[in-house]
Amino acid sequence: MKNLLFLFIGILLFSSCNNNNSVNNQQGKQKISFSNLQVGQESKYIYLKGEDYRNPDSSKFRYYKDTLIVQVVDKNDSGYTIKEFLSPYSEVFNGGIGPNYNSIIYYTVRIENDTIFFISDTYYLHSYLLGVYYMNPFILSANDFFDQYINIFGWKTDLPYKENYRQGYTENYELFSEMYDRLNIIVNNGPMARDGGGKTYVYSLKYGIVKTSQYSWWWSNGDGWDLLGK
Repeated sequence: MKNLLFLFIGILLFSSCNNNNSVNNQQGKQKISFSNLQVGQESKYIYLKGEDYRNPDSSKFRYYKDTLIVQVVDKNDSGYTIKEFLSPYSEVFNGGIGPNYNSIIYYTVRIENDTIFFISDTYYLHSYLLGVYYMNPFILSANDFFDQYINIFGWKTDLPYKENYRQGYTENYELFSEMYDRLNIIVNNGPMARDGGGKTYVYSLKYGIVKTSQYSWWWSNGDGWDLLGK
């Protein structure tokens, strides 16, 4: 009887350990990293709206409960298939960035010759995270930038307002208790010289895309996404 009792307890303990490991694995999904893309990686972003982009003394913005989920779902000869969708409890954008709020979007990411390619099967790339681009593919440099040091100031940067393209980097940036030691920053405000919109991207090979935003010349307001922590 004692042997049977010990055997029964051992089975329970083994089963409990396996269940705990299963839960931990489900909770601990690896974020998307361009330097080590793998099927199963997942990054989540929170939606924001910002004000007074052209005002250097203002960094007012507000987070909303819209959550964007970006997953690596497949690998093929063209690269890695990326899936974007909003979590079920997200609010309607009501004029926000990207496509229709209930769309599921797929595109391909491929890294080649120090360039990150975002490739769509459609005429132009459609993305919540990147915004709508009439260029396909959309590209980002995979190299580290050294042009100038840029601070992140709320939902934007501390660069003075100019209607041109600038790039640089930041270091030791903290977002939702996550520390990012080095990130590239692109501020593409060239289209604002023609009454168009500007866009900012904060990213690296190691951490993937950490922040994006786009904003209007007409109203000086904008919106974007911030990468959530663990």
